[in-house]
Amino acid sequence: MSPVGILARGAHTRVGRYTQRAHLRAAFLEGLVQGVLALNEFVAKKTMGASDVVITALVMAQPISWFFASYWSNFLVGREKRSTFLLFGLLGRLSLFLVLAVHGGIAFAAVIVFATLMVGAITPAQNSLFQVNYDVRERGRAFGLSTAWQSIATIGAAVVAGRLYDDDPRMYRWTYAAAAVCGFASCWLFYRIRFRGRHHSAPPALSRGLAREMTRSLRSPFAGSFTILKRDRDFRRYETAYMGYGLAFMMLQPVIPIFLVESLHVDYSQASNARGLVFYCMMVLFSPIFGWMMDRTGPVRLSTFAFLILALFPLALAAAGGVSAVYVAFGVYGIAMAAVNVGWTMGPIHFAGTRDSAAYMGAHVALVGARGLVGGPVGMLLFRWTGTAHATFLGSAALFLAASLLMGSLDRDLRARPAMEGRS
Repeated sequence: MSPVGILARGAHTRVGRYTQRAHLRAAFLEGLVQGVLALNEFVAKKTMGASDVVITALVMAQPISWFFASYWSNFLVGREKRSTFLLFGLLGRLSLFLVLAVHGGIAFAAVIVFATLMVGAITPAQNSLFQVNYDVRERGRAFGLSTAWQSIATIGAAVVAGRLYDDDPRMYRWTYAAAAVCGFASCWLFYRIRFRGRHHSAPPALSRGLAREMTRSLRSPFAGSFTILKRDRDFRRYETAYMGYGLAFMMLQPVIPIFLVESLHVDYSQASNARGLVFYCMMVLFSPIFGWMMDRTGPVRLSTFAFLILALFPLALAAAGGVSAVYVAFGVYGIAMAAVNVGWTMGPIHFAGTRDSAAYMGAHVALVGARGLVGGPVGMLLFRWTGTAHATFLGSAALFLAASLLMGSLDRDLRARPAMEGRS
């Protein structure tokens, strides 16, 4: 039996196994894309001499793309979602071919930002696929296995790309062209998966008002998101904790590549080893474990644990005096992000219950965009204002810890609620 067939047996249901086989193939191809994209900022900084502004724009592209994804999430509530993979696969992945024709950091960043903005719309459709094609008992494990399989491909692509760039920095043009092909092929495989089941109606407390707001979302993209956050207090608290995590995460992103290049003088191979090999090896090892944990503890407790571990990452970077210490820091980073990845993706599905999770994902990703607008520039300004990356590292560690405390408080309240209801 092929590796895909073996991994697909982790799903309990017939529909889950069918979906997992196709999902794993698509995830592997997407992993190849992510391996190439993992070195975006290093290509811009080392090969093109890009400015701080360009580097910040590159790292902000992903979170800002969630604003677009939020609009699409609201639009997709109750609608057919498969065509999303095909349309935005064309716009968000084949557009990477344009890297062949660009020169300079600004033009390179423009292509990457456009591709990132377009591909962000695929996330809501993927979440809906998890909701309707996987049983609630197998979602976490299925997600963990697909993430691990994707990470294996990412490791290979990142390491190979780093070696190629060390030999000839101009090779980035051809790796991005290959990523364009693999990325569209991944979207095509997702498009061919048949969505099963149906989204159920919301309970009376949410359904009528929410339906009206979803209709208005075609004119006001965040109307449905604000309604969800206003009416679901538990989900609002979950998002508050993720806001703290997200601000800390975004503060780090533009500073890390500059710190590694300017302070530690890493080359492409060392950067790919840290961001590709070490980080994604941890994702491969721990994603299935955290997926299994999520099925048993839920996304709230898992996220509490993830944020606590993540606070160690910037502290480890602040203490790093060489490349070996950077590898250790990225190992901690990979473990923490394996947990965050599961908790972040499964959280909206968990709080949506039987309702269409696209509405909850719309709120979820809109807030990613909001913190992306703030976190990156704040991290860079703090770095340049103080003259040291350590200020940004310490500030982000404090925010990660605060996010863990907030999420832990929500977890305790949710677990105490059934006992309180039993005594009433």
